Amino acid sequence: MRKKLRKVSALVSAFIMVLSIFSGIRLDAMAAGETKVSFHYYRSDGKYSDWDVWFWADGVDGTAGKFQKKTDKNGCAVTSFTVPAGGDKLSFIVRKGGDSWAGKDVDKDQSIDLSAAKKGKLDVYVFSGIEGYATKFGNTVAQASSASKTSISVTMMKAFDKKTDAKKAFSVTNSVKKKFAISKVKAAKNVYTLTLKKPISYRYTTYVTYDGVKTRVTTPDYYSTKEFEKAYTYTGNDLGASYKASATTFRLWAPLASKVKLNLYKSGRQGADDLIKTVSLKKKEKGTWSVKVAGDQNGVYYTYDVTTDGRTAKDVIDPYARTSGTNGKRGMVIDLSSTDPAGWKDDKNPNEIKNYTDAVIYELHVGDFSNDKSSGMKNKGKYLAFTEKGTKNSSGQTTGIDYLKDLGVTHVQLQPVYDFSSVDESKDTDQYNWGYDPENYNIPEGSYSTDPSKGAVRVKEFKEMVESLHQNGMSVVMDVVYGHVASKDNFCINRIVPDYYSRPNSNGSFCGNDTATERAMNRKYIVDSFVYWAKEYHINGFRIDQSYLFDTKTMNQIVKALHEIDPSIIIYGEGWNNETNPTKTGLSFATQNNSAATPQVGYFNDQIRDGAKGGVFNFTERGYASGNSSKASDIRQSVTASASWLKTENRASQTINYVSCHDNDTLFDRLQGSSKAKDRSELIAQNNLASSIVFLSEGIPFMQGGEEMLRSKELPSGVKHDESDDIKTVNGRDFWVNSYSSNASCLKAYYEAYKDFSASSINAFKWDNLGKKEYQDVYNYYKGLISFRKAHPALRMTSGSEIDSSVKFLSGTSDNVIAYTIDGKSSGDSAQQILVIFNPNQKSEDISLPSGDWKVCIDKQTAGTRTLKTASGSISAEAESCTVLIR
Repeated sequence: MRKKLRKVSALVSAFIMVLSIFSGIRLDAMAAGETKVSFHYYRSDGKYSDWDVWFWADGVDGTAGKFQKKTDKNGCAVTSFTVPAGGDKLSFIVRKGGDSWAGKDVDKDQSIDLSAAKKGKLDVYVFSGIEGYATKFGNTVAQASSASKTSISVTMMKAFDKKTDAKKAFSVTNSVKKKFAISKVKAAKNVYTLTLKKPISYRYTTYVTYDGVKTRVTTPDYYSTKEFEKAYTYTGNDLGASYKASATTFRLWAPLASKVKLNLYKSGRQGADDLIKTVSLKKKEKGTWSVKVAGDQNGVYYTYDVTTDGRTAKDVIDPYARTSGTNGKRGMVIDLSSTDPAGWKDDKNPNEIKNYTDAVIYELHVGDFSNDKSSGMKNKGKYLAFTEKGTKNSSGQTTGIDYLKDLGVTHVQLQPVYDFSSVDESKDTDQYNWGYDPENYNIPEGSYSTDPSKGAVRVKEFKEMVESLHQNGMSVVMDVVYGHVASKDNFCINRIVPDYYSRPNSNGSFCGNDTATERAMNRKYIVDSFVYWAKEYHINGFRIDQSYLFDTKTMNQIVKALHEIDPSIIIYGEGWNNETNPTKTGLSFATQNNSAATPQVGYFNDQIRDGAKGGVFNFTERGYASGNSSKASDIRQSVTASASWLKTENRASQTINYVSCHDNDTLFDRLQGSSKAKDRSELIAQNNLASSIVFLSEGIPFMQGGEEMLRSKELPSGVKHDESDDIKTVNGRDFWVNSYSSNASCLKAYYEAYKDFSASSINAFKWDNLGKKEYQDVYNYYKGLISFRKAHPALRMTSGSEIDSSVKFLSGTSDNVIAYTIDGKSSGDSAQQILVIFNPNQKSEDISLPSGDWKVCIDKQTAGTRTLKTASGSISAEAESCTVLIR
């Protein structure tokens, strides 16, 4: 975990989600189950002024621990951190220079085992330059690791004196209280190699005890050993509840379990006293357990009790459950065919695109789409809102699915619609969350259905939404988050096979848990889940949150499995170049810089985003579209799909070009907060220029829903609030730059001051704005850009060599002006040439035209495919505008 190398986009995205999920955790006082760690750091030079400790734990985002002014009696600098209840370790890095990360004392993520804590308190001592920690000051074990199953290497703080019998000084035990005799000890300065008479088992935690203090021995990850994977990798396709009218067969993967029981219930409400019966499962091949229950079980709810090492995890939902009751606590047996809408067998992808670059992606949140009172939709915040035709706002303008169809986008990307944890489905209240906190991956989110208590309803209504979008010409993309879960300790796989789903001591997600995609049964689970959504729900694409957590083998298996179903399924993700700690060696990860290793996966291009509107972390920084000339080179590179990280021949298919998405500020809010525009009309011109850069660049265009109607999340004025990273105040105006959660603490003042204020209201599409001319004009401009792009395959090339030979930049243009021609011949375009001119300057610029007669299709006010006027010799490109000509 190297903060200095984090991509800011990923940090913001993950940090927002962490706050949303874990906002209820107390860190200010001790509570039942919490562990307060007092951290003592010793340096022989006694110089601590530029040092601190970066801490993180499961369920808690990383934070800096500043040292107290006074050292302890041993001359150690002291700080502390409180780990919430349920945490079993605290990870740390001792760093120099604070947030500048000028250096690390030990260049490695380390963690503290909290099992030694007494009454919720633990003192640890870390010595400069020595890996590991001790629980008392003086000579003690700094670290211990297994060199093999019969050899343990122990590093002491200092070497023993000659009188010490090292063989008697140490003892070795494990977590099930087995003792291992030491046959000999070999010393090398302060490192002692213990040879054991009998081998340890990597399944259990091993400890070395010295002077009454137990230290955990680092061993190879048991779950990722060849031994474990050979014994327990199950390849069958029948995990879960396989339904037939005559009987349902239940199969669960629980390789370490000694006993598994199936609980059958009448309802899906957790805690309801309606048990039908409990049935024991029998152990089968490769760590699976199975039982067949006779009779028609459709609509019966179920959980498992799984006993491992004498401990029983009760009422665990099946990871492969296809639907559930309220809040995803009990799975439900379901006859999936009974949930199919009329015509479902004939439903198909309406955009079986040849190349990823043929897509025009529109991101939206199910609730945002219909929640506003002006939406004209009856099923507000529900899947069924997408099935409503003929909806209008209060001025009679088209809204809803008819609006999307008219706009012309090819793909609608839905923010998470699997079952997530942050919204209580049992409460019919105004709750809001983006959904990046997974609870159950194979179950539709219940709060978007009309009845979360009935498992079949969410399935049927989800299919009806997909079918309606398909019938109206739009493919459906799911935003998925397999890289971490809402709660590591409560996630079903980790309860069934303790901690199997998560990488130990890894926080690349900034959520306290990273998924171990490299483990065989996690890989299978994730691939199976993608395939299930594609087959059962006819999903046409996937946006993968924090794809950098995925090893490339898993990612390529996902792509292969999906393209066997439909070669036009698109796959793209957040490939920020962050780090994670895998459980196997020799892995590569699905990042921007490693895009060549996943040639059929696209990645978000932050270079065009930050180039067009300004750096994502600096709300007041201007971009190229708002007059920042230093960003011109970013735009030139992005135009030809040549961002610094793009190296492959099919590079255009691997770049998602965008200027706004759910993370961070909306495009129009960024312009309102950073631009030096004189008036609103100039802001709108800059907005349209930024959008034209996206749609007229080689690659895959992506837009945040509502961007085309100047979407804003400006907060009510005149309210005093606490300063927050999520609220940006510019010239006395407040902008909510993330809006991920209804319980964000930064919004407390607004909830108190305004009766009608809510997260849903601030996030929702303001459909009534379409009744105003300026909003209609912007909508029509976006619509025109989309239609122009769809009409010209020269804008949708994939081959890098073809792009390089076809796109030529004009020389001799005025400062900051970018002008380029695209040869249409090789791509079969109807135009011999396309000429694009971006002028961000505050005055018009005369541009000399290549020879021939040119037709203007796009100017400052209008975009589309029809000819607005003709030109030859030269043309005046208006201030802050895009001009496009063809011949």
